[in-house]
Amino acid sequence: MTKRLLAAAVVAAGAVLASGTASAELFGLQHGRSANPASMDTMSVEGGITRSSDLFTIGGRFNYKLNDNLTIYGDLGHSEYDYGWYSDADGFSIGGGVYYFLDNQRFTDFLDMAFHGSLHMAQLEGSRYRYSSYYYRSGDMDYMTAVFDMLVSPVEPVLDNGFSWYASAGLGHLRMDPEWGPSDDSIELLASGGITLPLGPGELFAGGELFDEVNIGAGYRYGF
Repeated sequence: MTKRLLAAAVVAAGAVLASGTASAELFGLQHGRSANPASMDTMSVEGGITRSSDLFTIGGRFNYKLNDNLTIYGDLGHSEYDYGWYSDADGFSIGGGVYYFLDNQRFTDFLDMAFHGSLHMAQLEGSRYRYSSYYYRSGDMDYMTAVFDMLVSPVEPVLDNGFSWYASAGLGHLRMDPEWGPSDDSIELLASGGITLPLGPGELFAGGELFDEVNIGAGYRYGF
């Protein structure tokens, strides 16, 4: 049991802290789940928040398990972005993604694995005030993020109460297109890690992600 707890701490924390990059889904929620969807209901909803030094998002997610391997989901959220230097923006985001569980993988008998891909878009209404030149401008900030990563989790929970962990690593593409300045594209490594705990009629989750900057979050999933 001690070794399992140690492994959970190392993998979940290490995935978050060992990389210099931030949020795997800039406008979505944390993974917050096992790679194996066997314990998930056919349909579920979840709500949560994510927070970084610049971005705060509150949102919801609807999951639909098509079969024992394939799960799709859709996201809707509201985000506030603080750019510093008297610049900020806020607005709604939308996105979706897919998890594909690799039930026949031969890499390890101790971990479940799943491919994950997602696409999120946001249009934030922004403003900019530059003190030195005394001007104020407003306009839209358009964002697009595309993510492809591998999610892993232990085959068996770490504790008898169902407590477990997850981690992921992959690549992410971020595009920012402000009305008041040049657009920016970047492709970076990403990583995430977190914990899950069955609680009441659903499941509680919390974790951190890295892609562009450090992002932490938590949420709750309810199945039906």
